[in-house]
Amino acid sequence: MSDLQNTLDLILKKIENLERIVSRMEERLIQMEKVIPACERMDDHVTFVNGVYTTVKAPIEYICSAFSRTDTKLPNVSETMYLQDEIID
Repeated sequence: MSDLQNTLDLILKKIENLERIVSRMEERLIQMEKVIPACERMDDHVTFVNGVYTTVKAPIEYICSAFSRTDTKLPNVSETMYLQDEIID
């Protein structure tokens, strides 16, 4: 009977240990559920920033290049759709 009781005690301890592990895993999952929406909002923010950068990249590059070259004449909008350096023939 003693061996049976020892075996049952060992099984009970293992079950209790597994319950503690499962409980900690549940707590971590709950914390992850809070983090995922924050990450999705950050993805939206990064997409917004990339869109703004794409929109203002060409004008900013033109202004920066205006300080580094002597010819600062604005390109003719009817000649080109984008801000580019003029091609010298």
